[in-house]
Amino acid sequence: HFPDSGYKAKKNDFDQYDEGINGPFKVNIEEDGKTSEVASTETIEEAIKMGASFSKMFKGKPLFIVDREGSVIC
Repeated sequence: HFPDSGYKAKKNDFDQYDEGINGPFKVNIEEDGKTSEVASTETIEEAIKMGASFSKMFKGKPLFIVDREGSVIC
């Protein structure tokens, strides 16, 4: 009994990609061809903050954030 208002939720461009990923998340580093876990977090925000901190500590070494499936997020 309600008229269609035409309203559509607006999402920030960066938010739309976070919907399908689930934690826990891991921050991994690659050294000498081997991957090691350096941190584990419950939210993507925590993982990004940890990754940013580790990028300063491990300059020049590749860091990856992966979800619980092991898929690389960034």
